[in-house]
Amino acid sequence: MTESKVLVLDGAAGSYLEAMNVPLHPKLWSSGALMNKEGQMAIRDLHRAYLDAGADVITSVTYQASVAGFQEAGLSEKDSYNLIKLGISLAQEEAKLYGPDKLVAAGFGPYGAYLCEGQEYTGDYKAIHKSTLRDFWLPRINAALEKRPDYILFETIPNLDELEVIVNDLTPLCKAQGIPVWVSLSIKIEEGDVKLADGTDLHELTDMVDRISLIGANCFDAHRINLILGKFQQLKMPLIFYPNHGEVYDGITKTWTRSDTVECFNSDMIRNMIECGTLVIGGCCNTTPDTIRIINKAVQEQKEKNVK
Repeated sequence: MTESKVLVLDGAAGSYLEAMNVPLHPKLWSSGALMNKEGQMAIRDLHRAYLDAGADVITSVTYQASVAGFQEAGLSEKDSYNLIKLGISLAQEEAKLYGPDKLVAAGFGPYGAYLCEGQEYTGDYKAIHKSTLRDFWLPRINAALEKRPDYILFETIPNLDELEVIVNDLTPLCKAQGIPVWVSLSIKIEEGDVKLADGTDLHELTDMVDRISLIGANCFDAHRINLILGKFQQLKMPLIFYPNHGEVYDGITKTWTRSDTVECFNSDMIRNMIECGTLVIGGCCNTTPDTIRIINKAVQEQKEKNVK
């Protein structure tokens, strides 16, 4: 890990596009917007909004983009593969307009998101073989590597078998092209303990995660950040976190509930994250460019304080 600068990641894509009245695909979610020109223009607007808000890194709108998913929506294998590349290109083109310091992460959600029944929050893949996971992931990563993003971000990973495929089979492909790998886990909290969504203790990941650049979590209630930070610090790795805006999502009912009415994104929260070794900070579901402005302001304040 060669990075030392704290980077501001962007925020939500799906909920932001919804607010722009962009129709979202029932299975492809925000990635469905890649399938038509109007959606592609809305994605460009989304990227610009987060760049204007101070994001250092924007994420391609490819969370639920996969060859299998696009094919089920009626596209050919070739067109499906090319749409994944297009999602990355849209982010790269917009970032380039803002200068060389603006970076792009090719972001991909888990196999559980493709299943579309809430498994990204449970990791319950019902004994799916690792070869199935490899076959699902390889076209996505090959497409990303053709576009050479600044980072590849594996998002909301809830399952130990899937994490092992990422670290053992996919990360070496990225490293061979000099592209850092970030892994953000889907987690659950049970009796005050933080675990991978499938119930795996985070201690079991220790021997695995030193082969990636950053480890962390996303899509969790931001009010629980202090507990989560304490657990992840035990991995002794540079960290990435981008929580929801204080809500918890039910993958079965497809609804959000807010755990606390107190605003959680503030300078104290961001300062604590940085002091605990977090190098990438952003927002997940229901966050907006305003959230990213708060994060950016707090990061800049901390940077100025460290200089003094």
